[in-house]
Amino acid sequence: MRQIDIIALISSIFVAIVMSVISVRRSANVLRPIGAFFMFFGPAAIFVHMCFHIGQINVSAIDNIAKGTFKYDFRFYSLVLMPAALIYSAALLLQRIKRFLEGERYTVVLGAMVMITLISTPTIPFTPIGSLPILSCIITLCALPFAKSRKKVVVVRKYPRVVKTTARNFEAIEI
Repeated sequence: MRQIDIIALISSIFVAIVMSVISVRRSANVLRPIGAFFMFFGPAAIFVHMCFHIGQINVSAIDNIAKGTFKYDFRFYSLVLMPAALIYSAALLLQRIKRFLEGERYTVVLGAMVMITLISTPTIPFTPIGSLPILSCIITLCALPFAKSRKKVVVVRKYPRVVKTTARNFEAIEI
């Protein structure tokens, strides 16, 4: 069981690295790579860990079906529904972080974090892992002010030349 948690943690780090590299390269704004990584790490951790949780529940259900002891009851339903709601919320948070890094206000990110907190807070008294989504949102919230750089970038369009070149048609000027 401990190996699965380590695999999920490594997977969430990998997903956060990939998403932050893509965002830093494609953004018109100047982004700090470390800040972008920690912004994406929180929702990526929620997303990956909840996917692994659903996978574990399904493997356990298949084992119980093979034994003939499977019961579809409210407990099984809630064990699948809660991570499904958190996966949706984490995916929504990932989309809103991308919008924030593209230039929107930070309030779009805060709304998704509040939704995740409202979903996962009632589970904390039952299991300590219920605090994982809230801790991930705190990591994202702490990285929020550090993701964007204070430098402004002005994009200037170059005039196309008559001769074909491999040079880019845009150049960026830092102010």
